[in-house]
Amino acid sequence: MLRPSFLTSFRARVIAAFLLLAIILIRTFPSTTQWRWRSRNQSKSKDQPLERCPPTTQKVVVMARTGASEAALRVPALMDTSLRCAKHVYLYSDLDQDVGPYHVTDALDNVAQDVVDNNSEFEFYHKQLELWKNKGDLSELQGLKSTPKDPALAEWTSSHYNTDLAAWQLDKYKFFHVLEKTWAAKPDMDWYLMIDSDTYVVWPTLLSYLETLDPLQKLYIGCGLWMDEHWFAHGGAGIVLSRAAMETLVYNNTAARWDPKMEKYCCGDFVLAVALKEDYGVELQQAFPMFSQERWSTVPLGNENFWCRPAITFHHLNPAEMKEIAGFEDNRLNMSKSEPWTHADIFRDFTMKSIPDGSYRANWDGTFASDRYEFDKYQGLSLEPKSFQDCIEACEADENCLQYTHHDETCYIGTVIRLGFKKEEDKGGIWQSGWHKTRIDDWASMQPQCDEVTF
Repeated sequence: MLRPSFLTSFRARVIAAFLLLAIILIRTFPSTTQWRWRSRNQSKSKDQPLERCPPTTQKVVVMARTGASEAALRVPALMDTSLRCAKHVYLYSDLDQDVGPYHVTDALDNVAQDVVDNNSEFEFYHKQLELWKNKGDLSELQGLKSTPKDPALAEWTSSHYNTDLAAWQLDKYKFFHVLEKTWAAKPDMDWYLMIDSDTYVVWPTLLSYLETLDPLQKLYIGCGLWMDEHWFAHGGAGIVLSRAAMETLVYNNTAARWDPKMEKYCCGDFVLAVALKEDYGVELQQAFPMFSQERWSTVPLGNENFWCRPAITFHHLNPAEMKEIAGFEDNRLNMSKSEPWTHADIFRDFTMKSIPDGSYRANWDGTFASDRYEFDKYQGLSLEPKSFQDCIEACEADENCLQYTHHDETCYIGTVIRLGFKKEEDKGGIWQSGWHKTRIDDWASMQPQCDEVTF
């Protein structure tokens, strides 16, 4: 018979063994919840900086579109900042090439040959392939303008996409082929995100957002714009397609059916929306302002509807701005701020800290055409602010003014808050911008604390 002391010792050893096994299992299996949203006062202590690329169960593939002449500039910046934590990235252009360690695939090499040979929009493509083959250099094609067949369509495209380059005409043909090529390479993913090479993705926030969605539903998500009776997701702001939506597109010969019709349309992102809705009954799920076609310095932060909403994408960023946002992300991790950052965070931790002490900047455009007005054309006010000092006084006189920009004897009043961007002197003179910090501070003090953030 076993003695009590022996039984006690045996039980102690068994319990100790189980405890040791539990500790090993806990430390071995990675946590998948550390990026889920929590109350914003539940961050770790400040002496525990967070992991930059935490483990995740999300199955996401990224497709980045670029142009051959800009790939060398944009691809390294994109991969070193925005997509540094993304495991599955496919890069596409209108030329097969290597950019440092990254391979860029020609998205157009399986467009129907009769379309390539008989469509004038592919003239640039032919020139580019020939030049690359003979010289290995495309510099002489940079800046080449397009010759559009439809002036009205060209005007809309230029105003909304800020480009009239010949290379850009090819971009619309890439969309369906990028989707098909990516599916062929990686058909086992839940989510497919297509972006431009100047798009910044706040990766952990994207993953948190996708956790709230079902990839088995046919989902088409992005920053919605309205044109010709259709809502479509702006390509530069990022387009999310679920596994179910991708299956529908790639298994129905969509690219081959739409290639001959692309010439009639301005943009691939618009045609994608048309095909999804008219062919398959899938409509856009609006995700603005989380997905934004704005640079992060031009997001309109004076809109209370944006304040507690998270930020997932920004667009039109140069490599320096990409690096700046990556640094902003790193600083938050170093301060153990694990929750997704909101537009309120951008306002407090970036915009307000970037406004100079004197509250104005030269060679700077702080306002934006969509939400500014000329002071002397507003509400019958009679002031005519011809100088920058006059513009400062005009802003002071207008209680709605939060910031102002002066150029070419015109004073523009801004009613939302933007940092803006550098703008060099032109034939109209110097661009000067300022901010009414007292009003901005008063407005900010009335906004919620965003203790709980929701998508």
